[in-house]
Amino acid sequence: MLNRFVLALFLLFVVACSSVSSSAYENELQSWIGKSEYRLYQVWGAPADVVYVTPNKKVITYVKTSTKGSNVPYENQLYYQGMGNNDSLWDKLFAPPAQKQTNWYYCNTSFIIQNGVIINYNFNGDNCVV
Repeated sequence: MLNRFVLALFLLFVVACSSVSSSAYENELQSWIGKSEYRLYQVWGAPADVVYVTPNKKVITYVKTSTKGSNVPYENQLYYQGMGNNDSLWDKLFAPPAQKQTNWYYCNTSFIIQNGVIINYNFNGDNCVV
């Protein structure tokens, strides 16, 4: 019973931390509403993608990737190739060295621009933090 309580408390803590991070990021994005597209480029740099919806309306998308997530614990795992039970002695002796398996985390952030002014935003991913 105590283990379930501790697990529930831990999960609640993780969700709360994740929500706080997302809320802070959403507050940051909210502050861009009404600002100019030019200012966005000055601060965020060149976008990963631009899609024109109409001649006066477009969606500008930024993609942030990282090997160390802010919302997800980073685990550096090792794996070996050619070391299965059915592999030959040759494969076991000359298997490639251990390679790091990198975990990637991301955040896609899109701004909707109309007549040069930011009117809305959207984001998703596991690394959307300020």
